[in-house]
Amino acid sequence: MTEIQNPHIRYVWILFTVLFMLVSFVFDILGGGGASIICLLVATIFLTLFADSKNIFHISFLSGHYAFWVMPLIVTHFADIYINYYAIFWCLAGVVYAIYLTDGGSTFDWNKYYISIPLYLFLCIYAACFFLLIITGGATFVLSIGLLIVSAALCMNRGGNFSSLVIYLLLILYSGVYYVQFWEGFGRLIVIGVFMSVTFMYLMRINFTIFLKPIVVLLIPFGTVAGTFLRFRVNTFNDALINSTRDSAVSPFLLSSTIYETRGSSAINDFSGWIDQMMLFFLSVFPRAIWTTKPNGFGYQYTIENLAQYLIEAGHSVAANFLGEHVYYLGGVWGIFGMALSVTLIYIIYRVLSRPDILGGYGVFLVGLWIPTYYWGGMQAFSARFLLSCVPLVLLWGLHRAYLMIRRDRVRGRRGPTGRRV
Repeated sequence: MTEIQNPHIRYVWILFTVLFMLVSFVFDILGGGGASIICLLVATIFLTLFADSKNIFHISFLSGHYAFWVMPLIVTHFADIYINYYAIFWCLAGVVYAIYLTDGGSTFDWNKYYISIPLYLFLCIYAACFFLLIITGGATFVLSIGLLIVSAALCMNRGGNFSSLVIYLLLILYSGVYYVQFWEGFGRLIVIGVFMSVTFMYLMRINFTIFLKPIVVLLIPFGTVAGTFLRFRVNTFNDALINSTRDSAVSPFLLSSTIYETRGSSAINDFSGWIDQMMLFFLSVFPRAIWTTKPNGFGYQYTIENLAQYLIEAGHSVAANFLGEHVYYLGGVWGIFGMALSVTLIYIIYRVLSRPDILGGYGVFLVGLWIPTYYWGGMQAFSARFLLSCVPLVLLWGLHRAYLMIRRDRVRGRRGPTGRRV
């Protein structure tokens, strides 16, 4: 089952997306607050129609958007909480830019046998990661999950639907063991993100991409609210909406709005602080013991500069989605350019890892894994997890290249110097 869509119709959707955003802007200027919000939601629907279900970047970015923009927008409306219009408008503009920028990117042809790895090799990698997970008490989960996902994609490429299902269930088992045995209640986005990413990958492999957008549109926002039921043990939907404002799924949305209200002028607030965050984007994996002057990530630095002492002492950190940190440092004008630059950097990483000579292009699933984290917490939140996951992936890349060379030499040996089988 596949999604069939006329390419010309897709570009009508993106034109309608931009049109409704412009109409929304006009409504806000004229004082029609409710109408402006409705137009932004309609624009999101058209953007969803434009997005390519076979593109993991599109699906992952939409997942972040529905979890950390659509759902919080609904929550704050019912809770009667004021939200700065420009904070939500420019956040949506960033999503439009990200999805349009990556249109025509990696949509996989899964039967490239020459870049696949056999099941026994995947099982060896899986067993090693599972062993490390157990003996470290779950500490290697983030380190190893990227390795498992990319090697699983390489193995799915060789097998049929049944073997792909087995591999998918093994990944779910690995994540489930971590969730049940070792998860301490923090970093829900990591656990949920893994479940979503491997499900997206499996549905792409078996060519059931028609289910991906309904999952994003219907399940993710309501699943986020359901998570509030469990966390705060509320009994009614209205209680869940109110308590959601204290939840980490909604708080970045609220903080981004607050930052735009307080620091969204045309002036640059702290350019050196923004440069520190850019440095962390590239170098966050370096331990502080080696890099003694390593800056704090935005989330903790905001706590130091704005929140109570006891939160600082507890190491408390906040998130303000992928827009908030740039407005905090660069203001409401230059912050938009900072956000666009950060999206472009993510795009460059995506394009590099989509190259067929780098793990068959399946490294993009690692980017997709952490895109919702980027949407939620910005550059440093993405970088800290992505770069850590990349460490074993570099080893896999080297092993994969060596494996392909050995296999190629064996095929040539069987065929003899003339190319005929001997």
